[in-house]
Amino acid sequence: MKRSDVVLFFILVLTAILDIKNKKIPNILLAIMLCLAIITSKNLLSGLMGVMLIALPMMCFHKSGGIGGGDIKLIAVIGLYLGYKGLLIMFLISLFLCFSYANFKQKRSLPLAPFFCLGFIITKLFWGGFI
Repeated sequence: MKRSDVVLFFILVLTAILDIKNKKIPNILLAIMLCLAIITSKNLLSGLMGVMLIALPMMCFHKSGGIGGGDIKLIAVIGLYLGYKGLLIMFLISLFLCFSYANFKQKRSLPLAPFFCLGFIITKLFWGGFI
């Protein structure tokens, strides 16, 4: 595991915790992840395609109040790491986890960052070699 992966893992955990507690994702954490993505990404073009595929359409949900701006920025940064294929896989895993948890707990409103972070980690473990 590279040092950048360890740093990213801890930032993701902190992001999830802060979103659960405060329903906010600090921009400084997103900026650090963005810098790491730019420095360590092997295929930024695929990452940008992922951002356009998932993050930009999510802005429609932001305008209606269904998703926070921090969640969209988090998806965009994750897209730079995973590329469009990985981001799509991560997004589907995250939605499955989120909907399953919401159904189990009978909740209509949840912080999304924990599910996006967990989906990212699962995707990296099984597809991108996080370990």
